Amino acid sequence: MDGFLYGDIFKQPEYEHSKYAFEVADAAMLFKEFDTYEKEAARALEESLVFPAYDYVLKCSHTLICLMQEERSA
Repeated sequence: MDGFLYGDIFKQPEYEHSKYAFEVADAAMLFKEFDTYEKEAARALEESLVFPAYDYVLKCSHTLICLMQEERSA
């Protein structure tokens, strides 16, 4: 098979993100970020700004995933 395999492109990023999530991430900081993003999403919605709110909801989701990985490694 010619071309690239998934691992050729994503092996190093997968390793680094896993290391960060399970060994390096600061849970207290992530909780603060989650709270900030959640409040900002609500503020955007109060102004009927759906797309900025959506961006902050995505940030909440990503931060929650990091927190869940942090919890599993504890």
